[in-house]
Amino acid sequence: MAASGIFDFIVRQSPKRYILNHGDLKSWHLKLFADVVPIHYYAGNYRGPSKAHPCLNTDVAVGPNRGAPASQVESEMRKFSEDLEAHIRATDEFIDRSRSPKDRLKAAVQLAAFVGGSIIKIHPFLNGNGRIARFAMNFILHRYLDKTPFFIHRPPHADYEGASEIAMIEGNFIPLYQYLLTIMATS
Repeated sequence: MAASGIFDFIVRQSPKRYILNHGDLKSWHLKLFADVVPIHYYAGNYRGPSKAHPCLNTDVAVGPNRGAPASQVESEMRKFSEDLEAHIRATDEFIDRSRSPKDRLKAAVQLAAFVGGSIIKIHPFLNGNGRIARFAMNFILHRYLDKTPFFIHRPPHADYEGASEIAMIEGNFIPLYQYLLTIMATS
């Protein structure tokens, strides 16, 4: 499925009140990569120990930066999903009470940075983690602000790459938040 087709699919999931979870990320990954991965079960499955699919028990790195160990990916993604639900509910409450467009923008961007940064840090898939992170950030920004600033197939800017690297190495999502604020203010 082409990236534009999958994003149309994602947006049709009624994002305005939808609670995104890690199962959605697996589903998106499957739809996006089913026809392009070298082994069919790479698409839509996390890295981790599997007797049926031993190739998934692989640690990954982007240059010198390592994602979560394969043995921890499933539990880290479940924890991420729990935290994400709590953050979405809190953001919904805040935005429902807030009258300031500036405050709404900051809250949505903060949530998007948490979502994208968490995916980048964990790196749950063998490949396609950056694309899934950008899909997820687009989903969150569309949900709250009706904007989708990212091109899916290529990182949008060197500042994004630097912010992503800091998220992966340190788990620090502030540079990603700052980057997102900048592109949302100019879009």
